[in-house]
Amino acid sequence: MNQLPFPYATTNAANGDLLQSTANAPAIAMVQSWLAQEIAAGEPKGFVLTGQKGVGKTHLLQIEAKRMGAQFFSGGCLPEQSHREQTVFIDDAPLIDATALLAFYHRAVKAEQCFIIAGQGTPQDWARQKDKSGEVLPDLMTRLAALPSVILPAPDEALLAMVFEACLAARQIRIRPETAQAAAQSLRRSLHVVRDFAALIDEEALAKQHKVDKAFVRECLKNHPELTVFR
Repeated sequence: MNQLPFPYATTNAANGDLLQSTANAPAIAMVQSWLAQEIAAGEPKGFVLTGQKGVGKTHLLQIEAKRMGAQFFSGGCLPEQSHREQTVFIDDAPLIDATALLAFYHRAVKAEQCFIIAGQGTPQDWARQKDKSGEVLPDLMTRLAALPSVILPAPDEALLAMVFEACLAARQIRIRPETAQAAAQSLRRSLHVVRDFAALIDEEALAKQHKVDKAFVRECLKNHPELTVFR
């Protein structure tokens, strides 16, 4: 795969609803830089975004799709046609049949369409047939591996803290920075886990009529070890 290098970047600002830290900012910058550049005629206008579950791939694509007016497909779905003027983001690549994904690639290249394909694993994983054989479709693997790409890394504590604070703020709960940090230090490195824990905190604080502070967060973490790195 044509892996793009990471420039050093430091930011904790939000880009719309897209929270950034030193963990994910370089990868986000790569995606946005690629979307903004002019690609030579005849060259595939595709990009590959990979990363583990819960690192924020889907959220990044949804934010960029809204900003650009691009089409967003997930859950194994693909557009039936390709148009040059329409940018397309494809999420959940591992769920897509390899032959169908190759057909989409050829349609998009022929139409000179801009597209991003994202998912867990690697393009080699995505190129495996979904039938019992599990064989790799060589043409698909070769073409995806030739596209520029970037890995969205696992969130760091700073990003987890920001997301936790933002999730609670959306539920009308304001917390101190040290409270968010207490959660970030113990939770598994997944934005899905952080959002689930924020919902749990909201429910338990309401049920117990308790203020959400550092002690309350630590108590909830202790009662739900399945969400922590110490399980």
